[in-house]
Order: sequence, then structure tokens, then C-alpha cells
Amino acid sequence: MAISVSLINMKGGVGKTTLAAQLAQAAARREVRTLAVDLDPQANLSQALLSPERYVRHLRDKKPTIVQIFEQYFPPTHVSGSPQPLDITQVILKKAAYSSQLDLIVSRLELSHTLKNPAGKERRLAKALAKVADDYDLILIDCAPTESILTEAAYHASRYALVPVKPEYLATIGLPLHRRTRMVQRELHRSKKFRLRRRRTNGPYSKPMSATRALMPRRREKVHPLDQRAMLGGPFPRNSPDSLTSSSRRSG
Repeated sequence: MAISVSLINMKGGVGKTTLAAQLAQAAARREVRTLAVDLDPQANLSQALLSPERYVRHLRDKKPTIVQIFEQYFPPTHVSGSPQPLDITQVILKKAAYSSQLDLIVSRLELSHTLKNPAGKERRLAKALAKVADDYDLILIDCAPTESILTEAAYHASRYALVPVKPEYLATIGLPLHRRTRMVQRELHRSKKFRLRRRRTNGPYSKPMSATRALMPRRREKVHPLDQRAMLGGPFPRNSPDSLTSSSRRSG
């Protein structure tokens, strides 16, 4: 049974794709059966493992990509003539990077189209990988630097989350954001109730007055002061209008 690991950070440029490619190749050299999953529409991991020329040839030949996992079908071709049901084994590219122990699920820019209609797609990756989990020892999922249906799909498909961070302020912001996102998701999953709340915007670090709305959990959720400081650029006095731990009386 494979161990699934997602490389996630809301900040781009921290080395997620580079680390994913190096881990995949190092594991394959040690005879660890590895599946690399490119979950980023930019497809940088696919190009790093295949080479740009081989990647372009893969797309030109209209071979399946991770898009088919989220859409759950293969489009018509000159061979089939009609849409075909999903078969995860056809999506997996065997012997990627010229290694017999390293397979790859290729990504492409059209993956971003799934963000336009994300309803019901958050568990499709997990269900697909579950069918081939016994064929691998390690599954590495390279995520896009954003919070979307794609990263939520990675959460459902992973046992562990690896968050690369550079030793700089802007890069470290992604770590508490990741933690807070998981807190919010757990709270929403338990209550099944959420609301849009208008945030007061008269603080020094707030956004302009433009009907800014944020998806917030129920009021009783509290955020650790260290997380609040990292996310918003500095500490706020308790019960101040900008404090995440305060319960503003103005709600939308």
C-alpha cells in the first residue's frame, strides 16, 4: 500500500516542484515504486521529469492527462470515435524520466478549467489513486500555489502534507495559512453551516472599503495569536476590529 504525500504551500516559488522531482527521482533510484502526480496546471513537474520536448510530444499525441481524472471520461478520438469511461491505468505514464520505478500522471493547462465547475470533484483524485495504491510504495502530489478544488483534492488523497518554506517572511506566511485552511475546513465539515461576514476595514492592515467579504466559520473558532501575526503582518489588540479572535457585531 502506497504512502501518499502532498507538497503544498500557498506561496509560490518555495521549491515545491523542484523538491517533488528530486524526491521522486531519488526514491526511484532506491527501487521505491513511485508515482508522481502533477496537480499544477502549469505542469512544471511534468516538464521537469519528461523534458520539455517529450512533454510537448505527449500533448501533441493527445495522450490522457490528469484532466481526465477530474472529468471522469476520455474524449472522443480518431480511434474510439466516442467518449470512453475513465481507466486510471491509461492516465499513468509508465517509466517517466527513463526510470522503470517512476511513473507520472501528466498535467496540462486545461486543468485550470475544472476550477470553473468544482462541485463534487474534490474526491475524484483520491478515488482514482485508491485503485492503483497497491502498485506503488510512494505517491508524491505536487500542488499549485493556491487554495482551490485542486488542493482540496490533494488533502483527500494524501496521508501526509509536506510544506516547503524558504527562510523569508513572505514564504513563511503560507505555513499558518495552510494550517488555518485545514481548521476552517474541519469546522465547516462538522457544522455544515457557514456564512459570509463583512469585515470591518478601518484597521492599519485591512483592505479598502469595497464590500470585502470573507468565508468565515462560526464565531466560536479561535485563531492562535502567532498564526494571526504571521497571516496579517503583526499582532492586533484583543477585540480590535481587525482581530480574527474578535466577534464583530457587523455581519453581512
